[in-house]
Amino acid sequence: DSQGLTEVLMGQFAEPLLCFRELVQNSVDAGASAINIETGYDIERELLRVNVLDDGAGMSKENVGVYLTLFDSTKDTEIDTIGCMGAGKVFAHALGLENQIVTTGDGESGHQLTFNSDLSGEIAEIEPYQGTDVELLLPLKRYKARAFNKKLFEVVQQWCKYVKTPIYVNGESINRPFDISGD
Repeated sequence: DSQGLTEVLMGQFAEPLLCFRELVQNSVDAGASAINIETGYDIERELLRVNVLDDGAGMSKENVGVYLTLFDSTKDTEIDTIGCMGAGKVFAHALGLENQIVTTGDGESGHQLTFNSDLSGEIAEIEPYQGTDVELLLPLKRYKARAFNKKLFEVVQQWCKYVKTPIYVNGESINRPFDISGD
């Protein structure tokens, strides 16, 4: 029951847009040198597209299988990573997604994983790809898409502003220095 599963997992978050914090954490854990969050709107289909792109390690063919297993992770817990539960990929579905499309690769291989709103999906091999692009398609009226964009920026800035990796939301940097005054 995908809706029941999503509700249980999202009970951890007061704000569904915190799924973007999880996606940013995944990019940081993958060693990305920069993270770009970009949005676009399809007027005819009334769909907001949100992409979280990074140039990190991406996933190899072997990692893709683990990625598809809930509460399993390809992250090495011996290394200083933030997440390792493997649930972050599900959190975005609480936004009411039409689709989630993950394009990933380790530079030698490439895969595209498509998740439907019911969490069913498919995997396709693609040309070699480096990094990960998580694309979320949300059915929203235009005025709601504008409000979503504003809230997206606020949430990412609030929760990710001190991350060392440069983060951009629609081209605008959200990073802030973490300085403490005094001796």
